[in-house]
Amino acid sequence: KNVLGRFEDSQSSISSQAVDFACTVSTGLQQEPIPGHFYVHGWDLARHSTWCVGITLDITKEPFQLVQFDRFKDHSGEAREYWQMVIAKIKLRQSLWGGITAIDRTGVGDVVMSFLEDTNAIGYSLQESLRAQIISEGVSSINLGKIGIPSLTQFHEEGSWFAQDELRDFDQDNPDNWDFICALFISIWLARGNRPGSTNVANPTVARAAGVSKYA
Repeated sequence: KNVLGRFEDSQSSISSQAVDFACTVSTGLQQEPIPGHFYVHGWDLARHSTWCVGITLDITKEPFQLVQFDRFKDHSGEAREYWQMVIAKIKLRQSLWGGITAIDRTGVGDVVMSFLEDTNAIGYSLQESLRAQIISEGVSSINLGKIGIPSLTQFHEEGSWFAQDELRDFDQDNPDNWDFICALFISIWLARGNRPGSTNVANPTVARAAGVSKYA
């Protein structure tokens, strides 16, 4: 049922109707930030077995909007070059869009974090308790109609991938199948004012207009 954008849920699964609603209220991807808007960025890092995903949420007002998206993995076999590319992507997103960056530092994330000190990125180690809280916040936000998510599709040698299918098939007991969701949920958690060891993050910087040296 949809009552004022609110959908019934089990607190652990994402309603198919809520996924459709998120597409309906989406404003789509953006090529550049809007001056004066606030953004947060979430990254789930991987190399071979799963996908590296980075997303950006515009959190200026609800529903929050997913406005930037990356999903890729290493096909070259050159670990050094791959991680240099990942770090460059994270830094560029932060530089162009402003705001706050959060990273799943579980596993390889710790290594990448050491190269991101100048971005003030926040690292999350997704242990059981924190993981459950982040999942609960993410599922609730989508089921309550508070997130706009455009229709995202990728076609590659491993087959087709659809963001909406990952959302509908979400299984919190099978984390290997939710790279996109992990990045999305970390972003939502950050957007709600949370960070490791605290209840609120500092206010994110606003986006800058092209060619303007000071924040708008």
